[in-house]
Amino acid sequence: TSRATWVDDHPAIARFGWTGEGAKPDPNACSISFENHFAEEASVMWVNPSSGAAKALSRVAPGKDARLRSFRDASFYLQVGERA
Repeated sequence: TSRATWVDDHPAIARFGWTGEGAKPDPNACSISFENHFAEEASVMWVNPSSGAAKALSRVAPGKDARLRSFRDASFYLQVGERA
C-alpha cells in the first residue's frame, strides 16, 4: 500500500481542533458529556448566545451518552420530543 499524504486544508483538521505540534490548548475549550436517562431518544440542543435560538447538534439513544467538544459559557440542554 502507498503512504498517506498530508492535506493542509482538509476539513477534519479544523473539525477535530488540531492546531499543530506543540500548540497551546485554548483555555476556554472543554469536553462535555450528556447522559440520556429517558426511555426514548433525546436531542442535544445548543443555545445560540446571540439569538437564544436552539439548534439540535446530535441525538442520544436511551441509556447512552454523547460527548462534544465545546467552549466555556456555552449552553446546552437535552430535549425529548417537545419536552426539554
